[in-house]
Amino acid sequence: MNHITRRSATALISAAAVLAPFAKAGAQTQLPNGAPDVLALLEAEHKAALGLLDQIIASSDAQQRASLLRKLGDALTIHNANEENIVYPAIRDAAHKADDAAMLYHQQDDAKVVIAQLMLAPKDDASFTDGVKKLRAALADHIHQEETVDFPAVRTALGPKLAQLNTMTAQLRAHWVTNPSA
Repeated sequence: MNHITRRSATALISAAAVLAPFAKAGAQTQLPNGAPDVLALLEAEHKAALGLLDQIIASSDAQQRASLLRKLGDALTIHNANEENIVYPAIRDAAHKADDAAMLYHQQDDAKVVIAQLMLAPKDDASFTDGVKKLRAALADHIHQEETVDFPAVRTALGPKLAQLNTMTAQLRAHWVTNPSA
């Protein structure tokens, strides 16, 4: 029998807090057979990410902005790991869109740098708001590419084999919850 230690309980609570902004968004992302639908989950998380950015832009409270930005950065960590390790290789290999996959990797790298810069910036400065607006616009373009071109291409290319990506996603996220620092 597995016993929950204080350390493992703390890790699970921390992981749940990290994923909480996206948990509600992913609630309706199952295939008819009950398996998770990774692409629908990622699309729901896209909406949640844009919503967090909108909240940051709308807020005038520096502490709230900082908190929302941390939530966004934390939640995007598992989201990006899912895309970079499971979905983008499928875009490259199964959908035969190597250029798209490379572009998406590059865009995510750019977004990570911008988020890190925003973390260090004064949250009550006009340049912070401008930076968040630019990040939101870039992410909206990135999301549009994924959702209208690349995700449909993966769905078509994999067909029923999409279940393999779903299984890999479930394993990645389960590992993340039980090993958040790994």
